[in-house]
Amino acid sequence: MATSATTDSISYEIKQYIKPESLKREFDVNISRTKTTIHVLQWNVLAQALSYTKGNFVRVTDDIVDFDTRKWRILEQIIIRRPDLCALQEIFAALDLEHKPASNKIVFIGTHFKSKKEFKTSRTYQAQAIVEYIRKNYSTRQHVIVAGDFNGEIDEPFYSEFLNFGLRSAYRTKMNDKEPTFTTWKFKGRDGTEREQCKAIDYIFYNPKGFTPKAILQFPNKSDIGPNALPSIHYPSDHLALEVVFDIEQ
Repeated sequence: MATSATTDSISYEIKQYIKPESLKREFDVNISRTKTTIHVLQWNVLAQALSYTKGNFVRVTDDIVDFDTRKWRILEQIIIRRPDLCALQEIFAALDLEHKPASNKIVFIGTHFKSKKEFKTSRTYQAQAIVEYIRKNYSTRQHVIVAGDFNGEIDEPFYSEFLNFGLRSAYRTKMNDKEPTFTTWKFKGRDGTEREQCKAIDYIFYNPKGFTPKAILQFPNKSDIGPNALPSIHYPSDHLALEVVFDIEQ
C-alpha cells in the first residue's frame, strides 16, 4: 500500500533513535501503489545552519534541533511511506543518481523561493522563470509537477502565475478548493520578543491533463503538535511534509 504508514521497513538502527514516537499522520484515503500511480513528497527538512534556538526557535531546546537527533526522524519520514519522487529543501548533502529510462516521461521540478515579505516581487519573477522554462523546453508535455517551499501564501502573485499557466495545487484540489491551514508553524524571537509564524507556504502543483491527485497526507492540528510548535521532540523540521499520490493519466 502506497499510503499505509508502517514501520516494517525501518531498520533497528533507525528505530532505536526514534524516541518518543514521531508525529502521526495518515493519508485521507488508502490507495494501492500501481504502475499508473506516482507518490510525490515535498519537504523543507530544515537546514542545520538554521537549526538553533537562541534568537530563532525560542520555544525549543538544543537537543531537539541537534542534527544527531533530527536525522533519524527525517530518514523515518521518508522511509515509512517510500515516495517515488522527492523535492527536498535545505539539504546540505546530495548523491549522484543513475537515470533509469521509463516509458512515461515526467517533468518534475523542486524549488525553494526567496523568503521574507519584502521579496514578494522576487518570488513572482521566480515563478515566471519556472513557467517560461517549462513552456520553452516542455511545451508538449502534460506530465508536469512543480513542488517546493515557495515562502508565500496563496494571495501572492507567484501563486497565480502557476494557475494561469494551467497548473493546479494538489491539496487545494483534494480539500474543496482550500489549502492547508498551515504548512509551517514556529515561534521565533529576537531582543526578547517572541513572534509566532503560522502559514501555508509549501505546495505541490501539477498539470491536470497529466495527473489526478488520489490521496494526500493529512495535516495535524496545532493541538496534535503541542504548544511549542515546530520543530519538536516528535518532528524534525519547522515545515510539515506534503505528500500526494497521483494517478498518471495516459
